[in-house]
This record gives sequence, structure tokens and C-alpha cells, in this order.
Amino acid sequence: MKDKGYCSQWAQKQTGVTPEAMAQQQSQTTQGQPKAGAGRGAAKGATAGVVGGAIGGDAGKGAAIGAGVGATGGAIRRRKQEKAATEQAQQGQAKDQQQLASYEKAQKACLQGKGYSVQ
Repeated sequence: MKDKGYCSQWAQKQTGVTPEAMAQQQSQTTQGQPKAGAGRGAAKGATAGVVGGAIGGDAGKGAAIGAGVGATGGAIRRRKQEKAATEQAQQGQAKDQQQLASYEKAQKACLQGKGYSVQ
């Protein structure tokens, strides 16, 4: 229908929202920076532990202790990063929903102005 296309373009101009672009943007997955995990934390901790253990006279024991501490720290960092990413995604989704609702409201107003009954 010709009027629907017109009203779609009008709503885009009024709101600055392009639903097709929003859908495409949501479907794309972006690669973030590699997350610090337990494995990377363990490796760093083991390295530090070797040095500490060597000073104390037992590099192997120091490496084992350092690996455990590092793994724990890496896991905690990973959980914090995942939580932050989830919160950011939720905020983005809420913003997208508000923008889409604004677009739909404008499109509906246009169609009603042209005599259509829109629910």
C-alpha cells in the first residue's frame, strides 16, 4: 500500500529511527576484547608464584599457589565482565524498544491522518 510506505518514510524522518537498520544492527554480533579467564589468570599467577617461590626456596610450590590465586582472580574478573556486558546489552535493548515505539507511534499517527483505522 502506497500510504504505508509514505508513512514509514515520514515516521523515519520524524523520529530518526529506521527499523530495518535497527534489525540489521541487532542481528550482527560483534567480537569484544578477549576476556581474562581462569586459565590466563592461572598462567600469570604461576609466573608470579615461581618468582615468589624461588625467593622462598621452593619455586614449584610457589607456582602452584600462584596458579590457584591467579585462576580465582581470573574467574572473578570474567564474571564481572560478563555482568557488565549483560547490563550494557539490557540498556541497549531498552533504548531500542523506546525508539521503535516512537517510530511506530509516528507511523500510526500518519496512517490515521490518512483515514486508516490502526490498532
